[in-house]
Amino acid sequence: MSATENENRVFWVLLAASCAHVVEEYVYPGGFLESAREVAPEAFEHASTPIIVGVNASMILGLPERCADAQEATVLRSLDGEPALLNAILHTGASMRLKKYSPGLITGLCLYVPLSVAAFGGMPGRPGTRSRSQ
Repeated sequence: MSATENENRVFWVLLAASCAHVVEEYVYPGGFLESAREVAPEAFEHASTPIIVGVNASMILGLPERCADAQEATVLRSLDGEPALLNAILHTGASMRLKKYSPGLITGLCLYVPLSVAAFGGMPGRPGTRSRSQ
């Protein structure tokens, strides 16, 4: 399998992981928004379900276009892993602060962290990676 095919696979799996993450956030009783309001009431004071769903949808809907374009720069595509990793870190921090489960924690740790590492690992100039010409 070529580096480009492997890289594309990572981002398609990231798309599936994002869908699973949203399900985890909103299937859990109370959901993400209730948990977020406990952690940071000021930041989420005016947040609503449509706003939160819109943020998630924009991330998910943007991935297929970037995944399908094999000619797009690897660095730009690797940035898709950055919000996922940040999301996992935020869910972990929320769980630690509340001392209880934060909806999204499981998919954040089990899916987003390894996929983000895989996304960043494919960036040119990273130790252990080969350039596209090799």
